[in-house]
Parts: sequence; structure tokens; C-alpha cells
Amino acid sequence: MFIGGLGILAVMWSDVLSHYTGGWITDILHTDVSSETGIKPDFRYARNHRRDGEWHKAIAAIRHELTKDPKNFEGLLLLSEIYKDLAKPGEAIKQLNTILENPDATPDQKGGAQRKGELPPTATAFGRSGVL
Repeated sequence: MFIGGLGILAVMWSDVLSHYTGGWITDILHTDVSSETGIKPDFRYARNHRRDGEWHKAIAAIRHELTKDPKNFEGLLLLSEIYKDLAKPGEAIKQLNTILENPDATPDQKGGAQRKGELPPTATAFGRSGVL
């Protein structure tokens, strides 16, 4: 009798059980690669900390994400902006120089770094102290 009752419940609940099991399997297979533990850098937490004035938390979040891709344009540019906000132009220029020295950076990315640091377009990245 007990086994028969379980069989009836299994038939009645099969669509619900398959829905939740399927969703769980889909979540495992298609997790967000940009999540905090993912392989792609994600700077949303750093932006939130910056917005809230939590500068040191923002810097720590960016540094953590840059371990995934140390020459990531978005992260380096954000880090330079935070250092500029903190009145640390030397550190800001250091981040911009990393972008300028990156052979994989696009001309648009290098141009953006030059504009952020107000470096002349013909300047080389090496040894620049630039003005922010």
C-alpha cells in the first residue's frame, strides 16, 4: 500500500520535480562566468564600493578581479580613476602606463588612457609622469 501511494505521488508531482531538477542542472551547466568566482573579471562590486565612497574596498575588489586578467583595460582604467579621486596621480599614471605598454591594447584603449591621463598622443608610456 505504501509503495503504491508513493507511485501515485510520483506521477502527480513528476512535472514539479522535473521542473526543479531541470532548473538546478541548467544552473550548474550555465553559471555566470563573470560572477565573483568566475574566470572573467567583473568590476560591478568595485563600482558599487566607489559609488559608496568605500575607496579601499573598491581597490581591493579591482585588484582581486585583475588577478584573473592583469592587463584588463576596464579594471586598470577604473583603478586609475579611483587613484585620481584619492589625489594619488602617481598611482593613477602607473595604471594608465600599464594600459599604454600593453601590446594587446587596441588603439582606442590606448587613446582613452592617454586622454584620461592627459598624455600627448605622441608620448611613450615609459617614464612618463603625466598630469591628471
